[in-house]
Amino acid sequence: MGRKTPRDDPSAGGGAEQSDKTDEDEEQQKKKRALEIARRRASHFAHFGSDDGPSTSDPNPSVMVGGDSARTLGPWNTAYQLADAKADAKRKREDKLLDERRKADRDEQAVYASWTPQKTGERPASVPTLRSRSRAVCTELIEHVTSLAGVPDDVRHDLQLEVCRQRKMTPETFAKLFAAADVGQSIKIDDCSLIEEGVMREALREAVHPGLGELSLQLCGRGFTDTVATALVHEDDVSFAGIETLVLGGAYRLTDDGLAEVLRRASDLRSLGIPNCSRIEGSVVNRLPEMTPKLTSLDLSWCGGISRDILSSALAKLDQLVTISLDGVVEVDDKLLASDEVLRGMRNVSLLSVCNTKLTDAGLGRLAAALPKLRAIALDHCQVTSVGITAMVDACPGLTSVSIKKCTRVDDAAVAYLVNTAELQTLVLNGVGKGVTGVSVEGLLRGRSSKTLAHLDLSWCRHVPEKAIGFLIESLPSLKTVKLFGCNQLGKDFSARVRNERVSIVGLDGE
Repeated sequence: MGRKTPRDDPSAGGGAEQSDKTDEDEEQQKKKRALEIARRRASHFAHFGSDDGPSTSDPNPSVMVGGDSARTLGPWNTAYQLADAKADAKRKREDKLLDERRKADRDEQAVYASWTPQKTGERPASVPTLRSRSRAVCTELIEHVTSLAGVPDDVRHDLQLEVCRQRKMTPETFAKLFAAADVGQSIKIDDCSLIEEGVMREALREAVHPGLGELSLQLCGRGFTDTVATALVHEDDVSFAGIETLVLGGAYRLTDDGLAEVLRRASDLRSLGIPNCSRIEGSVVNRLPEMTPKLTSLDLSWCGGISRDILSSALAKLDQLVTISLDGVVEVDDKLLASDEVLRGMRNVSLLSVCNTKLTDAGLGRLAAALPKLRAIALDHCQVTSVGITAMVDACPGLTSVSIKKCTRVDDAAVAYLVNTAELQTLVLNGVGKGVTGVSVEGLLRGRSSKTLAHLDLSWCRHVPEKAIGFLIESLPSLKTVKLFGCNQLGKDFSARVRNERVSIVGLDGE
């Protein structure tokens, strides 16, 4: 008997037909579900509504409804969005090109457009002076120097600057040379970070005498403490009576009590600086009018422990102050500086520094209007704008020094108005950014400051053309120093291509 094949077996054929029928039914069901979903979605997009709610038979109702973005779904809306985005991008490109063409046209018509740098030659290196060479030799061999007796105070100060810069101000050098008994009338040390309490006390016990007029110690927190201050004032051969200038910078271990001990015996004090003295809480500041009646200069920079009430009271009472520095004091804002009591007390101020404070245009306008004698102001890192700068210039046209470093909301118009109204000698525009362009330079070339400006800082002002800076350096008759750090729009050989050799260009060519 032969073997039956599936084709010969009737039962096998019936099973195949049943399987094909089942597959056809499933396919039809899928088509019906897809058709229903498509119909409901089409109705939804046509009417932008879902009042009937999503059907439970839809396996993915969120796709049908669309949530908050229902109006943006679908190929038609997508096409519109792409078309709008393309048109917007094209419009932005055209606006940018138009601005660049306008800027180029303005630069070509500016007064500095005719400037052409010299093509050959190098900027001659400055010949070091005998004084600078002597200072370098003495600094290199400072440990072998036995005495500075008879050396003038200004020469001694230059030497200590270089010694501190090279980190050679050791305790031995401090006690033997710069705080010795033969220091003359001035002790000025810019870095006392290596001087401990014992060395500080012994050196100052020998150096502080009735003829000493200035004691300035920067970064002295390690050595000048309450203990040292109290011990010095009780020494029989130590007298602070003749000191007119006292600066104790960074004395982080000095408190109000220790400073008060010194000030009680410095009745002739005219200038006091306690920058970065973090433990000063203000009680000694409140007593300054009675302890130092001759005080005309006060530096409280970065003394964050002084309260608003004490600051207000002290500034109102110290009406003889001419110089005030409140950099970084967190309590300094419009409310404090613009109060009637403080403004009356500051009416004689000619130099004011309020960098890194909360001063705004409103406070600056009222402050400037109340300070008719103001000649120099520093507003670095403040939130002032062109409005405040213009109001300041209108109220104080006698300004000779203005610093607005990092005031990025100041524009060309305000700078041009400033240099055209005041006869500035120093102008700092470091980091102002996009607000300073060739328009500011052109205003400076034509303004009142063109004949008086001696020091200019254009660091990080990258929107000022090279031609403008070159023409400026060659045109201003009183200009002595220009700082150009971060100005990458200038060529590497820019300083060598400028014809004015009298101007010191700092910040380029490795300077």
